[in-house]
Amino acid sequence: MSALDRLHVMLPSLGLMETDALVESHLERASKEQQAYADFLAELRLRFGDFLGKLALEGPRFGYPLSL
Repeated sequence: MSALDRLHVMLPSLGLMETDALVESHLERASKEQQAYADFLAELRLRFGDFLGKLALEGPRFGYPLSL
């Protein structure tokens, strides 16, 4: 894929809502790098399935609180 073709690629983002305690737990694990890339990807595949195609991580993980 050429550099020009890459400009036309759309990368989706996923939002996942969890309780505060569970979010803190996930962020703690991520910040300590205790959860391996493959484990995290397996968890995403378990939760979201493969109906949109192959799932791949394309950047760093981060979290921030959402409120209504």
